Amino acid sequence: MILIPSIDLRNGRCVRLLKGDFDRETRYDLEPHELLQRYRALGASWLHVVDLDGAKDGRLANRSVIIRLASQKALHVQVGGGVRSKAVVDDLLRNGIDRVIVGSAAVEKPAEVQAFSYTTPGIKAFTNIEETLSVNLKFKKGILAQVISSYGFNGHRVRVEGSPGTLVLDPLMGYSGNKIYRVRGNQQTEVPFVAQDHFATEMDHFADCILNNKEPKTPGEEGLQDMKIIMAAYESAATGKTIKLA
Repeated sequence: MILIPSIDLRNGRCVRLLKGDFDRETRYDLEPHELLQRYRALGASWLHVVDLDGAKDGRLANRSVIIRLASQKALHVQVGGGVRSKAVVDDLLRNGIDRVIVGSAAVEKPAEVQAFSYTTPGIKAFTNIEETLSVNLKFKKGILAQVISSYGFNGHRVRVEGSPGTLVLDPLMGYSGNKIYRVRGNQQTEVPFVAQDHFATEMDHFADCILNNKEPKTPGEEGLQDMKIIMAAYESAATGKTIKLA
């Protein structure tokens, strides 16, 4: 058995979150490199570094601190949090990181796609395009997702089922008035959040990436993966077959 100590980074500092809650943070006085040396003195051979900012925002935010830790070559370093593209993995490995942990980015890629389309007969608006496309996604760990896209009805609702409970987003995609609910048993609780104009936020983010040479939260690899899923859905709908994704 190998015990691997961990450093959680937020804004370049060593912290610990209570049950993963970003509002319940404990900040430690030790600098990351000091904690690394302490772990080494205690006999550790590996160090696990978590970029909490990256895990939250979807992009590696503490890269410079992580690379400085690896440059000491005091311990083998593995990194997770905010690693959402092959480019980020390659960059970390080139700069001395020994292992890169890919979590949600790996889970988000389905293994199989099954779909069917339907169009109400006699509606001229759908002569050259399907009215409704229903897609089933099967993930490697057995998770199933159903996605329905339709020009024929106005749907703005997402329901996420899990063993601890259910998360309901209803309405979901309006310019205002969106709601999130947590359902456990017979109890439904609204989850408060700060509403934003997502179109303006998206444009501001891309503009910031262009002007300051930053990697976007949704890199090109993610967009390419989305297109592969969409093309597989249309192929499945046309052929009636389940399409496997590489």
